[in-house]
Amino acid sequence: MAVDVLLFTGISAYSYEVTNMSTSPSYEMAMRTSGTYRVATYLRETYDLNVEVVDYLHSWTYEELVEIVDSRVDRNTKLVGVGGIFYLNTPNIASIFQYVKENYDVVTVAGSQGLWSIASIPNIDYAIVGYGELGISAVLAGNPIYSEKSVYPGGPTVKVVECMDTKEYNAFPWKNIGIGYEKRDFVRPEETLSFETSRGCRFQCAYCNFPILGVKDDHTRSAEDFERDLKRNYDTWGTTDYIVTDDTFNDYTDKITKYADVVQDLSFEVDFTGYIRADLMTQRKGDLEQLARMRFNSHLYGIESTNRESAKAMGKGGDPKKILDGILEAKEYMLKQTGYYRGEMSFIWGLPYETRETLDWTFDWIDKNWQGEAMSMFDLSIPMAGPHAIIRSNILSTNLDKYNYRKAQPIEISNIDVQLQQILDDPNVDDFNKNRMRLMKPDPNDPLYQIHTVLWKNEHWDMISAWLGCQTELYGNKRYWDRGIPIFNQANWTSVGYKKTDLLKSFRELGLTMHPPIEKRRAVIEEYKQNKLSWVS
Repeated sequence: MAVDVLLFTGISAYSYEVTNMSTSPSYEMAMRTSGTYRVATYLRETYDLNVEVVDYLHSWTYEELVEIVDSRVDRNTKLVGVGGIFYLNTPNIASIFQYVKENYDVVTVAGSQGLWSIASIPNIDYAIVGYGELGISAVLAGNPIYSEKSVYPGGPTVKVVECMDTKEYNAFPWKNIGIGYEKRDFVRPEETLSFETSRGCRFQCAYCNFPILGVKDDHTRSAEDFERDLKRNYDTWGTTDYIVTDDTFNDYTDKITKYADVVQDLSFEVDFTGYIRADLMTQRKGDLEQLARMRFNSHLYGIESTNRESAKAMGKGGDPKKILDGILEAKEYMLKQTGYYRGEMSFIWGLPYETRETLDWTFDWIDKNWQGEAMSMFDLSIPMAGPHAIIRSNILSTNLDKYNYRKAQPIEISNIDVQLQQILDDPNVDDFNKNRMRLMKPDPNDPLYQIHTVLWKNEHWDMISAWLGCQTELYGNKRYWDRGIPIFNQANWTSVGYKKTDLLKSFRELGLTMHPPIEKRRAVIEEYKQNKLSWVS
């Protein structure tokens, strides 16, 4: 039952102290990521390798992970890897890779959106940035082109294989980027599965340090490949719901039309969720019709700010307030055409030119127009990147003065201890968000935190006051508890058996939580684990 390649994956654990998700149940999500499954599919189809994916990584105990490794890895195994979304470094992950290296002669790799968090794990041979399929292929061939880079400025160095659109690793076009889920993946009929139709982003927002930016040609998968996945998953698993992981789905009108034509000809009904660039949707009215034909009726909009000056500085086009009106029109249209709509708006607290007054306008608009739908807000984090660091700089971090930011000393950053304690003592803040605040509390005196992040100030905010504002406005104020389920978290609900109609309810109707009950999530994950442990090919 040994495999050629063993890949671990999962959704983030935000704390180095978390050994397994039982200590942080909010992040124990019964939903899958697509990237690692896509890499596995590519390796199978291109090189005829036996590749297995082990999901829900943070819900496994160390002993269970050892059992998986011993049952899958032998002297013929070529590679063991780990990848997923956001920050994946936990003691269990570090321990299992130590075990792998001590007991088996295999190459180890890591890749993630929060790459710095796992690249620093000892016993990782290569960290991969960009197109994972290309990076792992090069590693397996024994000739990866890499450079020695720091995990963060001043931190330990690792071998980094950068697979972006370069002469060494040519990027797209790939027209067949589907995911072939296998029996040993134990997909459930109610699951919302994720896949992509293209990769990379044609835009270059100033706050973004995503490694694959500026992809401006049509690099979308073929209509035939798209249709193959939909039919294969429906015939095999009964799948009807999808999360599209493209960085911007509606970047090209022809792309939407191509897939809408496929969906229209299916003998079964599907629904799609994903990132929609709101300014494009409102400017190109015909796109909305095509999105409805495709049943792409759950939208995450990266608004970031309703202050036009702020949005323009960050690279967001159009008048934000007119865009908000267009989003409301889209909601009404989708409900009429498809019978379903879920929306989420994402904002960033601390952007240039943003003031308390402009934020208050945003919150007032949300209260009046967006109840029942989701919103999220993040504090601005400016990476402290260097030319030899994995953490990539962005337009903002390399032009602080241009946007009226400056580096600050810890003594200049507001002390949050007293204010934080007041929030932790507030009976209106639930346990999930109190724990979240404890886990995510920035510590300006922590040297690692200072290395990772610029301690910034501008004329209106500093890094800590922006962070505290996010926590108090979104989680300490009860007026926001009428919001709906975050868009990508819909998959967490459907995967444990909730129906789409359930997702039309607000937080309040669902019991004031963005996650389904922990007992349901754990039951699904535990069933998956037992199936994996007992699997015989």
